[in-house]
Amino acid sequence: QLSQFIASPVPPPESVPKTADEWRALQKEADVEAAKISLTASAFVGTKTEPTKVADVPCFWITPKEVAAENKDRLIVHVHGGAFVFNAGIAGTGEGTLLADACKMRVLSIDYRMPPDHPFPAASDDVLAVWKAVVKDHDPKKVAMAGTSAGGGLILTTMLRLEDAKIPMPAATLVGTPASD
Repeated sequence: QLSQFIASPVPPPESVPKTADEWRALQKEADVEAAKISLTASAFVGTKTEPTKVADVPCFWITPKEVAAENKDRLIVHVHGGAFVFNAGIAGTGEGTLLADACKMRVLSIDYRMPPDHPFPAASDDVLAVWKAVVKDHDPKKVAMAGTSAGGGLILTTMLRLEDAKIPMPAATLVGTPASD
């Protein structure tokens, strides 16, 4: 049964949206549930989540109950997953919340633009713009980037763009399950 489930397409072909309006409706529906999960995680671990803008890109500052003394000058830049189309707004902060709590450090979670309204390369451009702004105020040797799935893919893309542009890279990356080769 598990093998059949893993082998089945996600989403099933009959439920794939066919128009931009259908995509927006599916995104909204999925993001409501993801937002509940993110807010529940934040309440459970006691993080504080505040909306902000960095380089004109919507983001969220996530602060744990306690920032470890050795991490007061460190930062994690978080790029959320969601197949490049899900987890807008607070819905994308769940993983960042858990990182903030586990690492005892502040997290900046990027709410990058997504299709259908903002096709490629909007998401990649947003992550790059935020990184450029972050390194103006933070030592890149004290900043990590972390993300899973689409977020991991966007981090890998950002690393290539940083290398090409000769912009400092983060001290570390946590890249979980990206679609990459």
